Amino acid sequence: MISVRGLKKSFGEQILYDGAALQLNAADRYALVGRNGAGKSTLFKMLLGTEEPDGGAVEWRRGARAGYLPQENPPIGPETVLETALAGHSDPDGRETAKAKKILMGLCFQVTDFDRLLDELSGGWAMRAALARLLVSEPELLLLDEPTNHLDLSPLLWFQDDLKSNPGALLMISHHRA
Repeated sequence: MISVRGLKKSFGEQILYDGAALQLNAADRYALVGRNGAGKSTLFKMLLGTEEPDGGAVEWRRGARAGYLPQENPPIGPETVLETALAGHSDPDGRETAKAKKILMGLCFQVTDFDRLLDELSGGWAMRAALARLLVSEPELLLLDEPTNHLDLSPLLWFQDDLKSNPGALLMISHHRA
């Protein structure tokens, strides 16, 4: 799915990567754990093509579908929680809507929250809605940057179980070993 060869990246004197390599295939699951400022988010930016490496190559399999959850809050638009979860489905059917509601409830949204506008929610709840959108879209590869930052225990346990049953590949970065 993704092949990284000879990746190099530095900021001034700070070398983040020097000849790094990674092969990520379908159904692979990796976690990159490191202290803040170690270059984990920079790696994602290079994988996504939003930041250029100083050297090396990042190659994606043609047609690969990736879903990315950034560490920071995604843009909040004038849509409801349910509309956010169903983004990307121009005309969702009953199965897709039921799936979105199930995921939202797993992330501890109440049925009464489905029609709430995202701009009425805190940043943490908006991130949960963005996470729901990502899970509903079922990408072949999940790129998750500190995905548990905004989750309490109950949604965290649900999310862990959901990831276990997700058939796609996963690359997650965190500064928490657990």
